Amino acid sequence: MPEILRLQNLDDLIFTVPSKARAIQYAQQLDPQAQALGVINALVKKAKGQWLGEMFDGMGCVESFKRKNIPLKGQRIMMMGLGGAGSAIPAAVSAEQPQSMRIFDLDTARSKRMKGIIQNISPAMHMRVSAPIVEGMDVRINATPVGMLEDTRMPIDVHHLPSSLSVFKIIVKPENTPLLKLALASGCQVIRGR
Repeated sequence: MPEILRLQNLDDLIFTVPSKARAIQYAQQLDPQAQALGVINALVKKAKGQWLGEMFDGMGCVESFKRKNIPLKGQRIMMMGLGGAGSAIPAAVSAEQPQSMRIFDLDTARSKRMKGIIQNISPAMHMRVSAPIVEGMDVRINATPVGMLEDTRMPIDVHHLPSSLSVFKIIVKPENTPLLKLALASGCQVIRGR
């Protein structure tokens, strides 16, 4: 165990990219999301000194939709990027009872694993691993690093989005990625990762 976890005045730690998967080894207990996903974004010291690993990125995404009054229940979701936070998001979103969810990640093994996790959470929801699509979707969630910092690429090859689409991107910087700029120009509802 790292020496930092032995500090008496340390009660919690927050993890971000790329440490979410590696940090799980320091937890003695896991919350249900962390246990299902195999990643954490927080370690919290419990009363007896044991460290609890938690994953709350997905719940943060769901809360962002609630604050914008955008329902997830009954919606058709397209999810791209299934890394640390990207694995937590579809798990939390699927608990909101969307009609269907399509997931995509460049790592096909990760996509298949996530499909199984999501089907355990929401067995009645229509679930599919597929290439990214826009048409026929109500919500588009981008949890890939494409568009981060100075990256000017788009995570999907499109030049227009249906105005009925709600677009969420997890990237914090820049505030308006190329995808969000296109979403705003297309009249879509936009939800930012911050």
